Amino acid sequence: MKYTFGGDVATTYAEYIDVAKGSTLVAEPGQTYEIRQAAGVTRPGAKRGEDGELIETGEHEPVELPLPPDSRWTAARVRTSKDKETD
Repeated sequence: MKYTFGGDVATTYAEYIDVAKGSTLVAEPGQTYEIRQAAGVTRPGAKRGEDGELIETGEHEPVELPLPPDSRWTAARVRTSKDKETD
């Protein structure tokens, strides 16, 4: 799926890939990108102790990041056949 970046300044998203370029996503205001999560993204693992407190396990666990990355993104408008007629 494609998303349009609505931020005010160019922003680098190190944990995401710009699919068209095959490299780290550097989003420019108003531009549309097909994006995916970069491979190998992990976070420190944790478990709950007997008292309910989180304890880091020392291991890193793979995570699935949200798409789009944050609230500055919106789903890109899909062009219809009617749009193409007016081009």
